[in-house]
Amino acid sequence: MSRQLLHPSRLLGAAILWLIALGPTTAQASSTDDGAYGRLDGDLGLSLQTGVAETFPGESLQLRGAISYLSTAGLYLRYNDSLEAAAQPILRAIGGGVELWPLFLGRFAEDLERGPALLDLFVDSLSLSLGFFQAWLAGAQCPNPSGVTCTELDMEAGLSVELPLLPSSTGPFIALHGALTWPLGEARSHREMGGRLALCLGYRQLLDAHLVDAADRLPR
Repeated sequence: MSRQLLHPSRLLGAAILWLIALGPTTAQASSTDDGAYGRLDGDLGLSLQTGVAETFPGESLQLRGAISYLSTAGLYLRYNDSLEAAAQPILRAIGGGVELWPLFLGRFAEDLERGPALLDLFVDSLSLSLGFFQAWLAGAQCPNPSGVTCTELDMEAGLSVELPLLPSSTGPFIALHGALTWPLGEARSHREMGGRLALCLGYRQLLDAHLVDAADRLPR
């Protein structure tokens, strides 16, 4: 897989220019908004993303799904596949964990959501994640002397940011994910700490599951 697929800094820079260019228009369109930009219209957020990842070393395609509660805390699941590309140390990986968005509720409560909408949503999208993943290894990365495919469990801690393409919490976005990874168990003897950087295009949909006011509803 060509490394030309991965230019996160260039694409993120272009996305930020998009945000700046649309800033004045967005501010006008959302001048009467309450600053939540639809994030309080539903308590559950579902997102699906696809893109490319650079796992140092090696490239892969990435599919990532997440569910969030009040845009503050949630769970994620991801799958990476190198498509059997030659010399890839990790053939595929699947994992998941918890994810936190620590800025939204605090900034909203302090009335700091002043616009433009794209900028507020971009800042609030900063997230922290912690999880585990199962990696399928081959070749020199496999501790088995025969070089056959083997698996190992790794831990990951990540930092992500998203740039929305619309002035709303529901809609398409560009996401940049970074993570540090640690091999666990016996894998620590032959592998060191690594990293991963992924650039994805995603879509988020908010749903009203009535979890917030579930205790307030009277039985029929």
